[in-house]
Amino acid sequence: MAGIVREARQATDTLSDSINRSFYHAFKNFTNHSIHVASRLNTLSPLNTMARGYSVVSNAKGETIKSSDQVSKGDRVDIRFFKGRATAEIEEAVE
Repeated sequence: MAGIVREARQATDTLSDSINRSFYHAFKNFTNHSIHVASRLNTLSPLNTMARGYSVVSNAKGETIKSSDQVSKGDRVDIRFFKGRATAEIEEAVE
């Protein structure tokens, strides 16, 4: 009887160790993957791009201006920087 209990305890310990190792590796893989995804998201972040000196220009309707043919002389535009914003009037639009 003592031998059966000892074998069952050994099997339980072995299984417990295996589960712990599997959980540790799964958690480590998940953590590494999460760090990688977070890094990629940070790289693609519009705010991170703006921090490098880019800005976003929009018209009076709030639509993003992507080309000079979307504005004309006299149009007012809103310029959003990484820190702050400004309003400007178009003097000339060249393609």
